[in-house]
Amino acid sequence: SVLTLFKAVTSGMDWQEAYQQLDKIGPFWGAVFVFFIAFAVFAVLNIITGIVLSSALESVIHDRDMILQDHVARKEMYVKALQALFSEIDLNNTGCITLQDFEDVMTGDRQEDLKDVFASIDISIHSAWHLFRLLEPDEDHRIKLDSFVDGCLRLQGAAKTVDLHLL
Repeated sequence: SVLTLFKAVTSGMDWQEAYQQLDKIGPFWGAVFVFFIAFAVFAVLNIITGIVLSSALESVIHDRDMILQDHVARKEMYVKALQALFSEIDLNNTGCITLQDFEDVMTGDRQEDLKDVFASIDISIHSAWHLFRLLEPDEDHRIKLDSFVDGCLRLQGAAKTVDLHLL
């Protein structure tokens, strides 16, 4: 019966019992039953497992895409925050900041606000001079907006990154 086949495949009963009863009727029916069990267990269940794993793999790929999108969005947010920070430091609106501009802002009334902005983009700073030296590509004691943003993005992360660049 169909119930016996279902129970045998789903471990509701020992399929050996059903085989013995069918083998009494004739060896052909016992062989058909064994073939059915083998087909059900190895073919159908493996197909179901494959479908489940395929679905899980698609989910992982979708998650990776979401992570990449989040990373790009976060980077855009950091760039905007760094551009706003640069504008705050560039009080003369020259398009460049000097070490003096940088130190004035870092030691002035807004010191804690700027440290908080740097901390929000995962940049730990210990002194304005060290950070300025790391960001200054040409050693002309001026930093342009692009150099400032690119340098800060390079230094973004744990304090270890800044420390390694200092070395």
